[in-house]
Amino acid sequence: MSDEKDDPGADPTRRLISSGCGSEVVYLGFVMELATRTDLWQRMQREHTPTPEGFCAARTCGRGGYGTPCLRWPCPTRALADWAGDAYDRLALRGIPNGRVSLRRAAPRRPG
Repeated sequence: MSDEKDDPGADPTRRLISSGCGSEVVYLGFVMELATRTDLWQRMQREHTPTPEGFCAARTCGRGGYGTPCLRWPCPTRALADWAGDAYDRLALRGIPNGRVSLRRAAPRRPG
C-alpha cells in the first residue's frame, strides 16, 4: 500500500506539512513562497555551507563583529532553503507552474 505523502495526487500542502517536524510547520507559508524564488533559495544553499569543523561558513551565521563561525550546520537559514528546494521539487513533480500554490482558502460563495 502506498503512503499518502508518496501519492502523486496528494495535496501538496499536506505533503509539505508532513515533511516538516514540530515548530517548523509555522514556516510553511514562507517556505512555499521561497520555493517560487529558485534564485534565492539556491543562493542561500550556496552561501550556507559547512566548515570542516561543522559550523555554517556564511558570514551572517558568524559571531557578531567578528564573523567567526558559531552556528552549527545546517543553520536555520540553510534548513529553510533546503525545505524550499524540497517544496519546489514536489510542486514541479505535480506539474504546478512556477511552483505557485495558494495556501489561502477560497471565500465561501454566497447564494445568489
